[in-house]
Amino acid sequence: MDIKEITDAMLHNFFLIFGGSVIAMYLHHLIFGDYYMRTHDIAALFIAAALCSLTQFIFYAKRPLNKKLVIIRQIIHLAIVLAIVLCTAYFMGWIGREKPVQILLFIGYVVVVYVFITAVSIRKSKKLADALNRKLKERFRADS
Repeated sequence: MDIKEITDAMLHNFFLIFGGSVIAMYLHHLIFGDYYMRTHDIAALFIAAALCSLTQFIFYAKRPLNKKLVIIRQIIHLAIVLAIVLCTAYFMGWIGREKPVQILLFIGYVVVVYVFITAVSIRKSKKLADALNRKLKERFRADS
């Protein structure tokens, strides 16, 4: 991916991450009995979403990556995102070491949001590729 694609993906993913995080946080509060989100909780989600979006630079490459390198970078990216979210959750007091179920749920939230965002990104890329291929076919048919 080049810098422009990375920047576009960062902006697009920021909104998906932030929205998914708010939904996950709301569900977490419902499950554990805390039915409200404080302003600083939403601010922390905003900052964590921004940090997670910045990790898109892991996918920057001057040359196209093969499938193996993309998968490796995807795993590294997920690990960094998990670290950001778990650190944020711990420092905000959303999870604690004494409640491993909460930690596992947070990991589950992150994985669900991550898979959703990855699926949306793949779908968006596929739509773009299909549109480009369709235009190329039309152009070559017109030239023939």
